[in-house]
Amino acid sequence: MNNPYSVAARASLPPASRGYGLLAVGVLSSGLTAIVMTAIGFFVVPQFQEVFTSFGVALPWLTRALIHGYGWAWIAPVLVLLQWFRGPGGLYRPHLAAVLGVLAMLGGALVTVFGLYLPMFQIGAVV
Repeated sequence: MNNPYSVAARASLPPASRGYGLLAVGVLSSGLTAIVMTAIGFFVVPQFQEVFTSFGVALPWLTRALIHGYGWAWIAPVLVLLQWFRGPGGLYRPHLAAVLGVLAMLGGALVTVFGLYLPMFQIGAVV
């Protein structure tokens, strides 16, 4: 008896059913998030860091984490690829990879937005 959820069963499916589109969704969304977070962390945030510290306000921990840890966003596309190739889920493995990529995008967007706005709120409270 064959297991319909095995990798071999997925390989016997037509190419459109193997989940390449879902892999593209997961990798593109997490990769785009990594690119944007790296660009913001490398170019934008250090320029504003001087302005924030000139007011004598300590940066929140989330902003400091964004400044020093933006490179960690590049783990998300790797995790998506690992999920697609070796993760649990059988036939649903591509779906889980796409969901992981979209969740990485949403989480990265939330961290970036809150990391950039928290210092502005603190400066507004001081002024």
